Amino acid sequence: MARTRDQVSLEDLRPVRALRWSTGEDDHVTVLVPKFTNRWLVRWFVPLLAKPNVHLRLDELGSFVWRQCDGSATVREIADQVRDRFGGDPEPTLDRLVQFMRRLTRADTLTFLPPGADSPLAGAGGATLENTS
Repeated sequence: MARTRDQVSLEDLRPVRALRWSTGEDDHVTVLVPKFTNRWLVRWFVPLLAKPNVHLRLDELGSFVWRQCDGSATVREIADQVRDRFGGDPEPTLDRLVQFMRRLTRADTLTFLPPGADSPLAGAGGATLENTS
């Protein structure tokens, strides 16, 4: 399938973390995912909750990838960094990384910068993700 001007591959985008996170004693990342994002629910129900966030705890590999998602590297470059640190075959590493990032995107924990954009808002709505599988 030929790409149009507005389509880019997920591998060419630069992921950016969209939620708060912390690091534990074991250096694993915990992402704080809000239980509610609807403005009305946040206003009325969140103050009543003892824990307004779900704590998404990542393993060593997930924590490494999360730290790389600062908008400076593409998904392909992050896959190279993962291979350098953890080893593995290039193709499965990239495929697994793409699947992991798609899950994080569906959970609204990651956003992506399109090629050439300087901020997450610069390309909002300007690119569609092409299915790489």
